[in-house]
Amino acid sequence: MGDSSLESVVSLPLAKDPPLLWGMGLKDLIWPALSVAGDLLIWSHHPKSGVIEDIALAAVSAGGLTFGIVRVHSRSIPEWLVVIVLFYLHPRLYLP
Repeated sequence: MGDSSLESVVSLPLAKDPPLLWGMGLKDLIWPALSVAGDLLIWSHHPKSGVIEDIALAAVSAGGLTFGIVRVHSRSIPEWLVVIVLFYLHPRLYLP
């Protein structure tokens, strides 16, 4: 039949998102990619950039890297934003 050691290998799904680049997983790499797309969009509209466009490009890049890399209590900033929004949208029970 063949080598029985190869037939007995069962692939298991990964429990966690493995780090791909600078400790960021796939869901964290979306933010730097979106910031690069935003930078390209800003730069394509204003190829001869001035000081304001340069500041906007730097802010978009820094924001994308911040959303991807920074973690507070093992949660990324976008996850914290979802927690905050859900907290404020969650109905409250006021006891008399």
